Amino acid sequence: MITWALLIGWSILEFFLAWGICELCEKLHLHGLMARPPEKDALTRAKVQSKIKEYQITFSKMVLLGIIYITPFSIVEELIFRAALFSGMFALGFGLTPVLIVSSILFALAHNDDWPRFRLPISQFLGGITLGMIYLFGGLWMAMACHFIFNVTAVVVGTVRYYSQSKGGIGSILNRRGRGVYRPDTAKWEEYLNGNSTAKGPA
Repeated sequence: MITWALLIGWSILEFFLAWGICELCEKLHLHGLMARPPEKDALTRAKVQSKIKEYQITFSKMVLLGIIYITPFSIVEELIFRAALFSGMFALGFGLTPVLIVSSILFALAHNDDWPRFRLPISQFLGGITLGMIYLFGGLWMAMACHFIFNVTAVVVGTVRYYSQSKGGIGSILNRRGRGVYRPDTAKWEEYLNGNSTAKGPA
């Protein structure tokens, strides 16, 4: 039986496992198994920090805005990939293994942030497997809750990184693969990503 304590603990652990997988994929240059290329990820984060500075957004407000933003995704994605697709394939007579694999592949493809280039984010694929099993044994609300807790953890950790990277400390620890990218100089990043050989990316 899935308890709430187990659900919360596993959701947070799942986030850090997914993060570790992303770190490993980047180290091994397996960028096709990541949701977006490192360069695009760095530019996105630089733009976010620029907005934080421009509008003087506080830490608590950033977390609150992030949670408000991600909450609908936790609900809608579970309705699509678990309540509709997962249950629908079962109703058509498919076994557990093909249902888990197909629904998780489609879940991962939906998190490809680099269309039209093909990417199959491995961390989202494993997340789909996990959410499918939670849905199977705990029901739709448990899957939604796990998805929500995972996303909230991502928001909190991401906000810590945005606010403390430039000051060292925990931000430097949480952002080993992105050192120096949290600068508001987005124009420089865009020039770098557009292929200007004289421009530099991370400091």
